[in-house]
Formats: sequence, C-alpha cells, structure tokens
Amino acid sequence: MTYQAQDREGARPGLLIGLAVAAIVVIGLVVFLKSDGKDQTGERLAQSNPNEEHPKAQATSAEGGSGLRLIAKSSGAGNKLTDGDLGDVSPDEDLSLTQAFQKALENRIAAVQKKELAELAQQFASSDPDLAVSLIQDAWKTSPRNKASVIHFAVEFGKAFSANDPKAAGALMDSLPPELKMQYATAVGAQWALNDAAGATQWALRAEDPGVQIGLLSAISGTVEQSGSPFLIDAWANALSQSPQAGQYAQHLARTWPISNPDAAMEWVNAIPDPEMRASGFQTMAGAMAGRSYEDAALWVSQFPEDGGIRDQAVDQVSYSWSKSDQEAAKAWAESMGRGLLNENPS
Repeated sequence: MTYQAQDREGARPGLLIGLAVAAIVVIGLVVFLKSDGKDQTGERLAQSNPNEEHPKAQATSAEGGSGLRLIAKSSGAGNKLTDGDLGDVSPDEDLSLTQAFQKALENRIAAVQKKELAELAQQFASSDPDLAVSLIQDAWKTSPRNKASVIHFAVEFGKAFSANDPKAAGALMDSLPPELKMQYATAVGAQWALNDAAGATQWALRAEDPGVQIGLLSAISGTVEQSGSPFLIDAWANALSQSPQAGQYAQHLARTWPISNPDAAMEWVNAIPDPEMRASGFQTMAGAMAGRSYEDAALWVSQFPEDGGIRDQAVDQVSYSWSKSDQEAAKAWAESMGRGLLNENPS
C-alpha cells in the first residue's frame, strides 16, 4: 500500500505536464483555423468582386476623374505619350501635362472637360507653349470626335499665352492647323488689344490670309470699342489709318474713332480718295455719333464738308434718329442746317 501511494504521488507532476502540453496544442490549432478562415474569406471576396477599388482609390475617384490635381510638372518635349502609357497611370501617380491633356479630352462630361482644358491651357501657356501647339496638331489629326474640344483648348491657350507674351502667341498662329487659325488668332488679337491696341492691329495687318486679317481686325475693333478707352481707341485707329489697307476698313474706323477723337476721324475719312467709300465713312460716323449723343452728333455733322451732299445725308440720318426721342429738337436742328425733318409724324 505504501509503494502504490508513492507511485501515484510521483505520477502527478508528469500528468500535469502532459495536460498543459495538450492545452497548448489545442489553442494553437484554434488560432490557426481562425486565421486561415479569414484569409480564405478575403480571397473569396476578392474573387467575387475583382473590380473593387482600394479604399484610397475609391476616395480619389470620388473627387472626380480629372488628372489636373495630380500634375507635378511638364518635362517638355519628353512628354510625348507612347501606346499604353495612359493605361498604366494609377490615380496615385503624377500625370505629366501631356497625359493630363489626353485625359481631359477623354472626359465625356462637357462642363468638366471645358474647365479642365481651360486650366491646362493656363499651365501650358506659362510652362511649355511649344508642347501645347504640338498636342493641338496631334489631337486635330488623331481625334476627329474631339475637334470642338481641341478648338476650345486652342482658344483658351491663345488667350492665356497672349496675356503673358502676345508677340510670341501671335507667332504661333501659322503653326496651327488651317481650320484653327481663325479661332486662335481672334482670341489672341482680342486679348492683345486690351493692353496694346496698336501692336495687335499691326500684327493683324501682316496676316497673309485675307479672311484671317478681316476677322482679326473685327475682333480687335470690337474689343477696343467695348473697352470704351479713348487711349485704346486712338492707338487702334491711328495704327489702322496709317496702313496701306486703311481704306478697306473705313467702316471700322468710322464706327469707333469718333467716340474718342472726332476731329482726327473726320480728317482721315475726308482724305479717303474713293468718293463712295468717303461718303460711306461719313455716314457711318454720323450714325455712330448719334448712337451716343444726338447733341454731339449734331455739332460734329455741322463740320462735314458740303460737297457731294455728304453733310445733307448725315443731317437727314441724325435728325431722323433724333426725332424718335425728341421730334421738336430734331426738327429745329435739321432746319438750322437747311434741311427739313424727314418724318414729321414718326410712328
């Protein structure tokens, strides 16, 4: 009995050690099975939705598809894309200006696309104008569906670049596709005229294409006239009046110049050799003056030359317009000029 009791007491430590080892093994199996189950669940979810984006990518997509915020810098001519470049660009990588331009063209939301292209035009104008021209040329040839967007970009680029360096912007006109020259040129001319009406006019007069030249001068004169600045109007008119082509643009001058300098305008128009063009110029001037102030027009027309009936025609034109707002004043002035009022009973 004594030996049996001692054997049982000696076996107790070994039994306890065995139970502890078994418990550790069981715990290890449970941990392994749980971890393996999570991994398998993750794999099954990934397989069931392989297109699901990473949360960071989802946040980027939620901000919009534009690559503009991702642009780091332009690397000049080295930005030319190769096949498949765009497909390899992730939302977390920096886009070059070239890549951002292509990405903007592919945007099918018109309002967003216009904003993106306008912002890109500003960046190209300040960093790499030559690259912008190259991209416009390429896109015009290779993206027939995006021609309206390319025109929009070219116009915005012309405005932005001419605000910084109008002469350089004008020099790029001939590098653009012929179909784009008019839109680009008028954008450059209008912007240029805001700061240097004479320079813009002289540039326009050097345009070889008659259609582009007329479009440019119209855009410049419209900008100058809308500005209402006598300084700009005089600079524009003097630059135009001294050119060999001045006679062809008598209407432009006549409509605008009298607003700031009626005496100089009258002297110039009176010197036009062609009688019909001279008469047309005076009539247009009279209408322009009357549109601003009937009293000023009346005083100005009284200085018209009397030969060829030019002054009589101008008196009739001004008095007729004036009578619609003040018939008595118009009639009195017309009679003082030796003319009667054409519409005694205007309706």
